Amino acid sequence: MDPSVQFRVSDRLDASERDATFAAFDGLATGENLEVLLGVPGEASRLLGAFQTRYEQSFDWFPLDEETAGLRVQITKRAAEPRTIGSFLGADHHRLIGYWEEFLRAITACQLSYETLFTTEDGHRSATLDRLSQFIFGLRRHIRMEDDEFFPYFEHRTRMPAASGPTAVMRAEHREIESILSKVETLLRAGDCATVIQTIEGQPVHPSSLFRSHDAREEAVLYPMADRLFSQKEKDELCLNMQKIWSSGR
Repeated sequence: MDPSVQFRVSDRLDASERDATFAAFDGLATGENLEVLLGVPGEASRLLGAFQTRYEQSFDWFPLDEETAGLRVQITKRAAEPRTIGSFLGADHHRLIGYWEEFLRAITACQLSYETLFTTEDGHRSATLDRLSQFIFGLRRHIRMEDDEFFPYFEHRTRMPAASGPTAVMRAEHREIESILSKVETLLRAGDCATVIQTIEGQPVHPSSLFRSHDAREEAVLYPMADRLFSQKEKDELCLNMQKIWSSGR
């Protein structure tokens, strides 16, 4: 099965659909992915649970966005090797910054060609805006994974205070990022590319700089510290719990 093809699952996941999804995933090479469109959020939890039971740490689970038709999820095959906090959260960083940079390249090209609208002729949202939507959705979910799961566990294991330790700095930056995302989200309704670029570049801190500096600090300090302190069982359990956060929740 072509990993770029969406695999549609009905509103109620039955055994045949689950097995067909497994078969499609089994046919992927490491690094390839499968997109699944699930009818209702509850089915995402059921399918994720089935994948965790069957494949354990051998896949990444990336909800892409919520549509009127349901929740779209990208399932990526990874090598069957021990999971680390750095590889789990770092992979999400890499995926999301890729979406953001793809969006920036598209609007720069749009401005140079003097195009005005991002929507297609039939009125649907273009691939450019889809990427921006997926970036916003994914980054909000990433923040939830850290705020709700990783940071509390890190604070418990290191006995570092939530109010003044390194996680306090990261939480403060999360609030700053969320504020930026709320402003960037308005661009989903924008029409002219030059205005979009002016909006992005008119922020007090350029979003790209904020995203990259925040990611770099987490990858250089928090993630390596967690990987040194946590046992493999703790890392596995924490990653499985973070996978279960399927939405942005904001």
